[in-house]
Amino acid sequence: MSITTERARELAVICHQNHRSLRPAPRPHDQAKLAARAAGQTKFQGSICANNHGGIRYTSTGHCVECTAMHRNNRKTKESNNGKK
Repeated sequence: MSITTERARELAVICHQNHRSLRPAPRPHDQAKLAARAAGQTKFQGSICANNHGGIRYTSTGHCVECTAMHRNNRKTKESNNGKK
């Protein structure tokens, strides 16, 4: 079954319009993040992270505070072990 160029153009326009209108669903903590940021806070109570931490997140990035601290400590430990023999 072949498709005419006019029909192909119509489908391309419809596809483009649908793509623009499809936006990702807001994450559960977006409203809390925006409210905390407007209040000048650096942290807010968001959703529980993948590692099951309490849900306190940074307003600047949305990252979990506990995960960020663990990552920072792991990186420091690796750096200090690399310097030792």
